[in-house]
Amino acid sequence: MKKQSVFFESIQIDLQTSEGTFPYFENGVFLEVDPVEAFGLEEFFWGSQLEGLEGPWVAFNTCNWNAPIVICGVYNEDWEGVVNIHKGGDVRGNYSGPYFTEKADDILDQRLWATIRLSNGRVFFAESPEFRNSELYFDTFDIYMNSADFEELPVLPEMIEELENLCQEFTAEVGK
Repeated sequence: MKKQSVFFESIQIDLQTSEGTFPYFENGVFLEVDPVEAFGLEEFFWGSQLEGLEGPWVAFNTCNWNAPIVICGVYNEDWEGVVNIHKGGDVRGNYSGPYFTEKADDILDQRLWATIRLSNGRVFFAESPEFRNSELYFDTFDIYMNSADFEELPVLPEMIEELENLCQEFTAEVGK
């Protein structure tokens, strides 16, 4: 009896913030995430909005640790701050106007969660600490593969082993 190949059925990646869950990548397509909505940012119009905010201030740029959403700004110990959203291209430029945040910790701790479904019915969730505040990476396959690769790229034993080591597997209990 010939062993049947296993393929990726779907890959979905979501960004989790205190504002909710936002689809980030699905089956080969990066989705548009609105950072203003995802991080609860407010337009910054007047310098007087900073009145009463205590320092010291810490500067950051999330591109330095390969975060999914690139934001540059400053924050204080109460996690309040002023930020600019990167609008694409070279990270040394092309930023939005300023926004005020009361949740800089959310921006600094971006979390991606992946759901990986295989054609044999196995479902894996990438929830381990290795995937916090960074894009998701696996050594044995490119999780951001395009959808055409799903049908052509068989899931090899070393890929299964890596999924088992880095992810949690969903198992449904039947009959309870």
